[in-house]
Amino acid sequence: MKKSILIITLLLSVRCAFSQFAFPTPSAVGGAMGGCGVAVDDFWSQVGNVAGIARIDRPEVGLSFRNNFLLSELSYKSVAFALPVTKSGTIATSYTHFGNSDYNEQRVNLMYAQRFGHMFALGVELDYLRSGVSDAAYQTANLFTFGVGLQFYPSSTLTIGAHIFNPISMHYQTDVKMDVPALFRAGVAYNFIKNATATVDFVKDMNYHSDLRFGLQYTFFDYLNARIGIATMPMIYTFGLGIDRQSWGVDLAMQVHSTLGITPQISATYKF
Repeated sequence: MKKSILIITLLLSVRCAFSQFAFPTPSAVGGAMGGCGVAVDDFWSQVGNVAGIARIDRPEVGLSFRNNFLLSELSYKSVAFALPVTKSGTIATSYTHFGNSDYNEQRVNLMYAQRFGHMFALGVELDYLRSGVSDAAYQTANLFTFGVGLQFYPSSTLTIGAHIFNPISMHYQTDVKMDVPALFRAGVAYNFIKNATATVDFVKDMNYHSDLRFGLQYTFFDYLNARIGIATMPMIYTFGLGIDRQSWGVDLAMQVHSTLGITPQISATYKF
């Protein structure tokens, strides 16, 4: 019981201090670029900005693991699947598990994104959240909420994105009010020279301070990606590598916090 209380206390303190990472991008791509993702259009856009999956042109499945500060109690595990259903529309679903048997949170997404011409994409998501504690004295909480995302492509080198999650501030219905963050994100991705892309994200948790994130990716040999980034609230430095082949990809990331230590992350995808 003492262990459970200690873990829950640590979880709550981390959630307050790092609320903008309450639902971090499950991809090591975004994880290596300061947590950026709102203007990125790849498979893992399912969390960064649902509109980004509109450009997926083949069925794809992915797995991801993130170990916050090398503590198993703070680890994220994700599995996701995306399926293009028309030439301009994609459906997707994902499952994310956070925590362990003492305390855990689970999230299931069902998403659809549609391209409108060559300049816009719009996506919507339905989210089911579940929070549970092993101690019978505490309630298991369930919640349905939603999110909306938009991406705009004014040129072949520039993407502008915006996404809002839980816009009406739904919260768990329990004896003790458990807030779920209303998160707004906006950002740009700019391919400023050949093989190099810079990203900037603005993230606002409606209950906490805003966060600026910066990322940079450079591609070598058309398949090897080197990435660095920074997040400002809290101050976290990130870096990583990725291999992106025609049918599969593997990405590694490392995030460094000066006080709490390192957070490694790995994700992999396969295209059918």
